[in-house]
Amino acid sequence: MEIKCKNCQKLFHIAPSRLGVRFFCSAGCRKDFFRAEFVDYICAGCGIIFRDYKSNNDRKFCSKGCQTKNKKQPKGPASPRWSSKKTTCSYCHKVFYKWESCKNKRFCSRECHAASKRGIYPKNLRGKRGVKPRTFLKKKRSLYGSAEDREWRESVFKRDKWTCQNCGVRGGKLQAHHIKPYKEFPELRHDISNGLTLCVECHKKTDSYGWSKYWQKARRIEKETQQLRLFR
Repeated sequence: MEIKCKNCQKLFHIAPSRLGVRFFCSAGCRKDFFRAEFVDYICAGCGIIFRDYKSNNDRKFCSKGCQTKNKKQPKGPASPRWSSKKTTCSYCHKVFYKWESCKNKRFCSRECHAASKRGIYPKNLRGKRGVKPRTFLKKKRSLYGSAEDREWRESVFKRDKWTCQNCGVRGGKLQAHHIKPYKEFPELRHDISNGLTLCVECHKKTDSYGWSKYWQKARRIEKETQQLRLFR
């Protein structure tokens, strides 16, 4: 069966089953035919020459990336789609943008939020217990857990030969007890003569173990002094 080539108009033989499938006499003719449908265009963004079909004569950019970069629509706060509002950080006074859904946002970052809380006594604990000087007041950083603290504790254990001075248990979970509480005598915190080796159970029986017992004792003493004043 003979048909005409779409490119060179030459007659060539094909099998009847290839009718409607094959249109060119050779691969070269097929390439020449489709090459004639491509045209060179100049990109309006980067100026590169690129090839595309004749039918795409409205195309101005070589790629989607080039089209995005050269959009005339303004970006950032000048864009009509921009819905963020300008506000000032309550801590560092830096100007930042926040979304409409974040109406209660007052800080530009988590660091500023944490810094604003530093040194402030929690509202839920106000009036319920005493104030820890190493945590909530703006004083020098506490020596709790410092190298001096560890050296003092080791010195107390060595002096008492790692033995509880109350029940006589040797080794196990031992704690260095302050005979005179640190709250009342801060200058004796690292004095070895003010330390005593006790096991956990014996330490719990002391009046100054934990902040709750300390403040219970302090309030009891305060009540007793008030009663003495009334009787006088």
